[in-house]
Amino acid sequence: MTSGSLFGLGGAGWSGHPDGDRPDTESARATDSAVFRPASRRRDFGDTRVFLRLRLTGLVTTARTPAQPYDGVHLWLRLHSEQECYAVSAVRRDGQVVVKRKTPGGPVNGGTYVTLATTSAAFPPDAWTEAVATATDLPDRRVRITLELAGHRVLGVTDASPGGLYKPGAVGIRGDNAEFLFRDFTAGPD
Repeated sequence: MTSGSLFGLGGAGWSGHPDGDRPDTESARATDSAVFRPASRRRDFGDTRVFLRLRLTGLVTTARTPAQPYDGVHLWLRLHSEQECYAVSAVRRDGQVVVKRKTPGGPVNGGTYVTLATTSAAFPPDAWTEAVATATDLPDRRVRITLELAGHRVLGVTDASPGGLYKPGAVGIRGDNAEFLFRDFTAGPD
């Protein structure tokens, strides 16, 4: 965790009630989970399939984190740093699902996001939904990224300019102003 607090609730991982305040050692008074950022210690996920069951229970705003269209839950693929990764948005405040590439150098925590693909997709409120994101190398140094929700492919794109993201990295979950639960998180070969 680089930000936020991770709790267990009924056998699931839980963001806790998101707020924008610095947590104490047990996250009893504050969670800082309006900016939720856990990632794997392993950094060898190349051709990878990330699976989880996800339940969004609500979106919030805080004084530190005003409402944004991208608020929601995102999956990280090939995370090298907070400046370099693929971010696959499974559910967002604006109803979009999105694949973005973030590369070093720029205004967003030292990086720049490039939207590779976007479409609308319904995400059922307060219900368990399967989400699967994949990253697969292609022989010509391109990377194919996909997103499935509830067993249906909703988005797929080929990144022709992956740069350093052609190499393996970590996987993780990103939450922005979102209270959510997740279970059955797995990452392995695609």
